[in-house]
Amino acid sequence: MNLLFILLVIAVVLFVGYPLFETRTKKGIWSRSASNSRARDLEDRKEAIYAAIKDMEFDYQMGKLSDEDFKALRQQYKEEAIGLLKKIDQIQSKKVKAKGVYSKQKQKIKSDSKDVNFCWICGTAITDGDEFCANCGNKLK
Repeated sequence: MNLLFILLVIAVVLFVGYPLFETRTKKGIWSRSASNSRARDLEDRKEAIYAAIKDMEFDYQMGKLSDEDFKALRQQYKEEAIGLLKKIDQIQSKKVKAKGVYSKQKQKIKSDSKDVNFCWICGTAITDGDEFCANCGNKLK
């Protein structure tokens, strides 16, 4: 009887503890790529601001916010959203520039060798039978 109770307790602890361990593992993996993490954080914040704007507009239509409060909050959220969009554009333009240099190098290789094809999004080499890019997942045909 005691053995069954001990096994049950161990099973419950593993069942409850596994998601916590898994979250830490994934967090460690994502923290390795700082630029992706930064872009992901900015995108998450942008979505949160958009949701806050929608909620604020709904509250205003329901009469929960005064005109002054609505205008002030709307202006504040707009400025924050614009700032985030500029930061996101900067990060994306850096990635595009890096990919552009990489793509130009690949174009040179492509012109030398006619059998080699590359993904038009990320520049990864692909074979004729591939339907999706192995690097970015872009549908090729």
